[in-house]
Amino acid sequence: MGYTHNTAMSQFIPPNACSFSAGTWTPTITSDVPSLVRTAADTDHTIIIPLNVPSNSAYREGSCIATVDVFYKVATADLTAVTPKVEHVTLTADVAAVTGAEETAVTYSAIASARITQASHTLTMTFTTPPWLSNADAYYLDILLDTGASAVFTFLGARINYTDRR
Repeated sequence: MGYTHNTAMSQFIPPNACSFSAGTWTPTITSDVPSLVRTAADTDHTIIIPLNVPSNSAYREGSCIATVDVFYKVATADLTAVTPKVEHVTLTADVAAVTGAEETAVTYSAIASARITQASHTLTMTFTTPPWLSNADAYYLDILLDTGASAVFTFLGARINYTDRR
């Protein structure tokens, strides 16, 4: 059997594969592009994006996440804030509690003020030290949004860029 080491893998995560808190999110297709559109309302809400790529119990095999790109559009008014955060969940054996912690060794493209303007955006999250996912790891990218009273937020999906080794 051969050996695979591919550093150019990517996995698209469609909007409907994510979880959303608060408000009304409407599945929409505009110009042949599926999305979820958040009705304008002054509230805080979160998009939870699962970073699902193959994991492996063997050391440095499976997937190593390098970056995640989040695609979205802001219309009618600027947002108040867009705050990304990576959660690392450790899956445990029977009777042990599953635990989670914020992954702080990450950087994000664009300064916070540039993420909120009325435009199409690609927010890129980069791991400082890319993690190899074991079968005890799960990662999520949370996007915390403060939309203001009249901003319309359109979520188009995300893309995980990773290395596959087996």
